[in-house]
Amino acid sequence: MAVGISQEAFDTVSSRTYVSILERGVNVPTLTKIDALVRVLGLHPLTVLTLAYANSPSTNDVSKVLELVADEVASLHLDKFSEASLPRGRTRTKT
Repeated sequence: MAVGISQEAFDTVSSRTYVSILERGVNVPTLTKIDALVRVLGLHPLTVLTLAYANSPSTNDVSKVLELVADEVASLHLDKFSEASLPRGRTRTKT
């Protein structure tokens, strides 16, 4: 993803070497690392993950992925969702 941000912008969350390794596709980041890196870009992690799973960055392809996710979440019947069910004590953030 090219957005014109230098590797130095990521210094607070990762080394330039690690960012370079990711850019070259040598390593695969954890979800925690994706979260940290995309926040430097000012994006929500789901934005990047959605683009990764869409066939293209077109609004139509992105909408298809989001519709699939919404349908799958609905099929889980999480009517009785509780904050305690989240991993590592995280709470749901409102977007």
